[in-house]
Amino acid sequence: MGWAGGIGRGAWGIWAALGLLAAVVALPTLAWPFGRDQAIFHYIGRQWGQGQLPYLDTFDVKPPGIYLLFRLTAALGGDAMWPIRVADVGGVLATGALLPWAWPGRADQRPRALDMAGCAVLALCVHFAVFDFWDSAQAETWLVGLATAAAAVARWQPRRLGSFGAGLLLGAAALFKPTALVMVPWVAANGVTAAAADRSVRGRAGQVGAGVIGMLTLPTLAVAWFGAHGAGAALAELWEYSLVYAGVAFGDADARTGTLWLLGRHGPVWPLLLVGALVAEGLPSRAQRPWGERARAAAGAAGLLALAWLGVAAQHKFFTYHWGAVAPFAVGLVWSGTGRAIAAWQWWRVRPPSRDLAHATLAGLLSAGLWVGAPDWTWSPGVCAVDLARYEWPWWCTGELDAASWYGQFRNLSRYDFSDHWRLGTAIRARARPGDQLHVRGFELAVYAVAGLATPARFVSELPLDEPALATPRREVWLADHERRLWQRAPRFFVTFRDRDWDLMALRARGYREIARSGWMVALER
Repeated sequence: MGWAGGIGRGAWGIWAALGLLAAVVALPTLAWPFGRDQAIFHYIGRQWGQGQLPYLDTFDVKPPGIYLLFRLTAALGGDAMWPIRVADVGGVLATGALLPWAWPGRADQRPRALDMAGCAVLALCVHFAVFDFWDSAQAETWLVGLATAAAAVARWQPRRLGSFGAGLLLGAAALFKPTALVMVPWVAANGVTAAAADRSVRGRAGQVGAGVIGMLTLPTLAVAWFGAHGAGAALAELWEYSLVYAGVAFGDADARTGTLWLLGRHGPVWPLLLVGALVAEGLPSRAQRPWGERARAAAGAAGLLALAWLGVAAQHKFFTYHWGAVAPFAVGLVWSGTGRAIAAWQWWRVRPPSRDLAHATLAGLLSAGLWVGAPDWTWSPGVCAVDLARYEWPWWCTGELDAASWYGQFRNLSRYDFSDHWRLGTAIRARARPGDQLHVRGFELAVYAVAGLATPARFVSELPLDEPALATPRREVWLADHERRLWQRAPRFFVTFRDRDWDLMALRARGYREIARSGWMVALER
């Protein structure tokens, strides 16, 4: 049974209710502002659309996939923050819907429409119960979605076309984060399953060759495109900096404890649920699956979770959003395992009134449990931002909550408070004229989106210049270039920090005067 089977008539009302639940979960997130990462992705994407090349004109460590995505959302909404939130909701739903096509042990059965819809809704509830404004709209959503699509496409016929398509999608996933390549064994195993009848060396070699060619195609084209546009040396700098960045482990205690939702931060419920789902993968059913098939299904699901965890561990960071690479597969395991359990009840002649109704009800209960028991991250002010967004967004829309109070909810690590960005960006935007520029110190880029301005500097984030652990042999050259670009045509506006007395004194000596301050940030105008 598993993913296959007919559609029960009685379940459509339950799925309609789950669809309503998905809307209730998703809609408040459309009003979430940027965190630090989303702000830099947006800035580089926006400037790319205006002719500035990533790495050459705006430098950051990510591969180009995430900047291209934000370029598209900036083209849709300018400096608005809702387009990427819409894309994030769509990406999570698409990943959930694709999981039934790609799940280990599914063989070549065609998934049911209700399995796709149910898994999509459950994925949405998990994603936005666990990840708030800081951790959503990250590269993980897209690398996991593309890897899932690759695993589904690997089963296509003809086999070489499926292998090429799967490789192409994996290459696209690697353009969001190279850690997507840990999913190669999953995708390859799906391709082998689809080609079980063809055991010839020539056939298997053709599959492997087509997959490798597909996987190299998009990264090769991306490198060639940037090289042809004069960014070849900048890509070499990116590679050098990436090696340094990948070797630095940010062992923040809050980040580590905040990601233990998979391991039982709120008790044994979720680990037991995952273990139970793994056991259910091996249960018999009316289809009388052989023991070998059941064992392969359970081992495949466990292996997929292990691969996803490896993709997180390889980054040495363990911040909450990195676990976005694991969450969809936990969803897939729970959904598939519960389907197997219901099928096993039928085998034991314990028949629910409707298999679809039982599965849908279970999804509803699980979604509600996640929603009620979502982690309250230790760095949030009392209640996690997702809870505040869920309840207070309607009040804000009806005018009962002013924008300053709304934005004041969105706080996170290292004194980040979006309301500071909003106040200073709004003050600068009100005074700005066409052609004006702005530079923001540190890694506080949301001001650029609110103000609608850009910096003359290449290092829009000063993290590679400020953080000693990230220093490369080029650091002194980068610092000199940074100063040259800043003062060759001095920006009219500057944003720095109240505790940087040396910077405030230097800016005042250059003719800058304070125009606004909020929290630990100060805006100056020349």
